[in-house]
Amino acid sequence: MSTATFAQKIAREDEPLRLRRPETSLIDWLLGGAIAVFAMSCVWPLRLYAGFGDHIQDEGIVIQGAARILHGEIPYRDFFSFYTPGSYYLYAGLFKVFGTSLLVARGMLLAYAALFSLLTYLLARRACSRLASLFAASLIAFICLPARFEVLHNWDSTATALLALYCAVRLLETNAVRWALSCGFFAGVTVMIEQSKGAGLVLGLGIAAWLLHRMKAAHWNRRHLFAAMLGAALPVSIVSAYFAAHHALTPMLQGWLWPLRHYVAVNQRPYGYIEGSATLREMALSSGWIIRFFTLLSVSPMMTAALLPLLVLTLAGTIAAKILLGKVQPTPLMKLIILVGAVLLGEFLATWVTGRHDSLRMVFLAPLFFFVVPLLLDSRLVRLPALSNARPLVALFLLLSFAAVGLVRWPVNAHEISTHRGVLKTEMPEGVLPYLQGHIAPGSRLLTYPYLPLYSFLSGTFSPTRFEYLQPGMHTPAQFEEARQELERDRTPAVLLDITFPEVAAEVWPSTPANVLANDPTADFILSHYRGCATLMARGRPFEYMVRNDLACPK
Repeated sequence: MSTATFAQKIAREDEPLRLRRPETSLIDWLLGGAIAVFAMSCVWPLRLYAGFGDHIQDEGIVIQGAARILHGEIPYRDFFSFYTPGSYYLYAGLFKVFGTSLLVARGMLLAYAALFSLLTYLLARRACSRLASLFAASLIAFICLPARFEVLHNWDSTATALLALYCAVRLLETNAVRWALSCGFFAGVTVMIEQSKGAGLVLGLGIAAWLLHRMKAAHWNRRHLFAAMLGAALPVSIVSAYFAAHHALTPMLQGWLWPLRHYVAVNQRPYGYIEGSATLREMALSSGWIIRFFTLLSVSPMMTAALLPLLVLTLAGTIAAKILLGKVQPTPLMKLIILVGAVLLGEFLATWVTGRHDSLRMVFLAPLFFFVVPLLLDSRLVRLPALSNARPLVALFLLLSFAAVGLVRWPVNAHEISTHRGVLKTEMPEGVLPYLQGHIAPGSRLLTYPYLPLYSFLSGTFSPTRFEYLQPGMHTPAQFEEARQELERDRTPAVLLDITFPEVAAEVWPSTPANVLANDPTADFILSHYRGCATLMARGRPFEYMVRNDLACPK
C-alpha cells in the first residue's frame, strides 16, 4: 500500500459512520494490544535517560516527596506541597514494594504509554476503521510520553482522567450503574492527584450529563447520579480521613488552595506557547526553505496539540447547538463528541484558572481528545469541500511529523552513570552527581537551590527545609524566609546552587518579574554564609558546590 493510499484510507472511509463496541472483537483487542506494545517501544530507549541541567527539572518533586514519606514524613505537615497527594503515595507504594529507584518510577510511564494508546484505539474504533484508529493511537505514542518522559503528577492524573472518560463512554453505551460508579471513582482519584485537572474533569462530566439529559439522549436516574457521587466521594473521603488522623487536614486544605493566589502569578503563558519558539522562529526566518520546512516539521506536533482542542470544542458546540435547537436528532456519535467536548471545556476552564494553557499542557491532555482526530479528517462528519482533497496530505504530514519528532528524542551517545537510585544514562558532561556521591553520604542533608529536586533524589540526600524547591515569584517571601531560618538552624554543611537559574527561569516562566529573579535574598544568604568549593558542569550549565564558611572544602 502506498503512503498516499494509506493517508486516504485514514482520512476517508467507505462504510457508514456509526458506533461499534470494539471490546467485543478479538481482532480489536489484538490490535489494541499491539499498539500498546508499540507505544511502550517508542519510549523504551528513554526509560533510563535523564537530561541533567538542560532545563528546569520537575521530575524530582513527586519522587523525592515519596522518598520523604518512606522516611515517616507527611505531606503538608512535614513538607510543603500545593497539589493533592495521590502521586506521592503512588510512588511511595511502588518504592516500598520494588525499591527506591528512578527506574521503578519510570515503569509507570511505560504503563501509561501502553494505556494511552490502547484506550485511544478503543475509543477511536467506535466510529473509525481499524487503520484510522491505529493512526490516532500512533500519534499518541509518538508525541505524548516522548514529549516529557519524566515522572510527573501530570501523567498520573491524565491516566485516571482518561479512565474516567472511558467509563463515561461505556455508560453512554450501556446505561449501566457500574460504569457510573467507575466514572465517578476515577474522577475522584484524578482530583486527589491534581486538583485543577480533576476539577476540570468533574465540571466537564457535569456539563456533559446536563446537556445530554436536556437532549433526552440519555436517560439518567437517581441511581446513576448516586453511584457517580459515591464513586467520586470514596477517594476524597479516604484521603481526608487519613490526613485528619495524622493531624494534617488543615494544612492539607491550605496547600490545595495555595495555587489560586500564588501559582498563577508566574505561570501565565499565551495559549499554545512553545518553549524555545522564539529561537526556532529566528532560525527559520534567517534560513532557506529546507530549514524552514524542517523547523515547521519539528514544531507541528506541539502546534497540532494546541489546535485540536479548539477544533473539537467547535465541533461539539456546533452539534450541541443544532440538537438543542431541534435541527437534528442526536445520534450515538453525536453524544460521544458532546461528551468529549464538554470534558475539554471543563479542562480548558481549569487551565485558564491556573494560567497554564501552553502547548505542553495540551500534550498532557492529549489522550483525552486525540482519538477524535480521524473524525476531524472524515468528510462524512466534517464537510469542508475546499479541504477534501487536502485531507490525505494532512494525515500523511501528521504521521510523518509526529514520528520524526517522537523518535528524534531518543538519546544518542548516552553513557551510563551510577547513582544511589539506580544506574541511568545521560549525555556528556555530567559532573554534578559523581561529585555529590563522592562527598555526601546518602541520607545526609543537602540544600539544592533553588530548583534541583532530581539531584536530591538521585544522590539520596534530603533538604533541611520543608521545601524541595523554591521558585522566585511563586513562593512567597514568608516561605523563603522560613526556608532560610530552617537552613540556619540546621547548620546544613553543604549547598548545591544553580548559578544560571535566573536566565533559564526567564524562558521557562516568562511572566516572572525580572526584579524578582535579580533579587533573591535566599541566594544572598547562601553566598554570604557559604563558600564555593567546586564548579560542576551538567550539559554546559554550571552548578556551584558550597560549604559553610567555617568548614573546609572536601578534598
